[in-house]
Order: sequence, then C-alpha cells, then structure tokens
Amino acid sequence: MKQKELYNSEIRIKYNIPQGAFVFGYLGRISYEKGINELFCAMKQIMDKDENVYLLMVGFIEEEKGLDIDLLNWARFEKRVVFTGRQDKPEKFYATFNLFIFPSYREGFGGGVIQAGAFAVPSIVSNIGPLLETIKTDELGCSFCVKDSQSLLQKIMDIYKNQQMLDKCGFSMLEYVHQFFDREQWMQQYVQFIRNVHDKE
Repeated sequence: MKQKELYNSEIRIKYNIPQGAFVFGYLGRISYEKGINELFCAMKQIMDKDENVYLLMVGFIEEEKGLDIDLLNWARFEKRVVFTGRQDKPEKFYATFNLFIFPSYREGFGGGVIQAGAFAVPSIVSNIGPLLETIKTDELGCSFCVKDSQSLLQKIMDIYKNQQMLDKCGFSMLEYVHQFFDREQWMQQYVQFIRNVHDKE
C-alpha cells in the first residue's frame, strides 16, 4: 500500500488537508440525481460539530438545477469542503479518502465503489440495487435510504468514528476486489467465454 500512502500525502498537501484529518470523499458528476443535496445536508451537520472533518468533492458541477442553493453556497464557502473539478487520475483521490460516499438515485453499476475498495476504502451508498450489489451490506460497507439525508447522517455517525469497523470493511472490500475484479482474471474469463461461444458454433 506504499503507493496509496504517496497519493494520500500528495493530495493532502496539494489541497491543504491536515494529515490527521478524516476525509470523506465523493467522486462523480455533481448534480441533483447524484444525491448531492443529501450529501451536503448530512455533511453540514457533521462538520458543524467536528473540526477534524474534510469533504473532497471530485468532479464537475454538471448543473445547478435541482441543487439546494443554500447547501451549495454553504459548501462553496466552507473551507473544509474542497471542490477539485474534473480529474484525470481519480486513483489519487480514492487513496486519500477515509470513507467514500455515493448517494446516487440511480446507477448502472457502482464502479466508484469498486475503485475505492481497491484502496481498502469502505463506502456508504444509497440502497439502490446496483450499489447494494457492490458492497454486500454490512460486510464491505453500508447503505442508507435513498433521498434521505437523515438516514445518510445516521450511517455516517455509525461508522466514521469506529476505526475498527472502518478497517474491517476496508480490508474486506480490498479482498473482495482482488477476488472478483482482478483485471488479469477477468480477461482470462472473457477469453474463455469467447472460446466457448466459438466452440458452440
């Protein structure tokens, strides 16, 4: 995990985040349908009480329509909420997160959860099918009721100060990614699938 440590240090220095601060992370389009209102609402309540918390918002604001303007303005003026814009090396940010939050209303597949897991970072996701499939609730992360900021807040409070739970979920997620999403293994399975198709023709 040496590379993770290097990325983590690089990003924290670049964005003036203390090495000991707890970093919540979001990576994706910043828009209403991604659950950003719920994310900001929950994080505001936490950050008002805990000065050692930061939020990294990695991605671009797709459109402001549907976003709560008061919450958006709060995030823009809160020094511990960092908007990075679009990034071409997301792995550096996943390596910096202590906890990945993905509150989307709908997804095809939770690729971000898998990428975070590759760095032993657990996730909190909305309880929609594709995202639940990536975390196997309570084993690799946890879920909250979609579009419910108080449900999200409760899940965050349950996990973010529980280092034992964070470590356990992170390690389990890393093992899960290695077992089911290893690139070489996936390619071998794909090649075998193609061969099987040709054999039947």
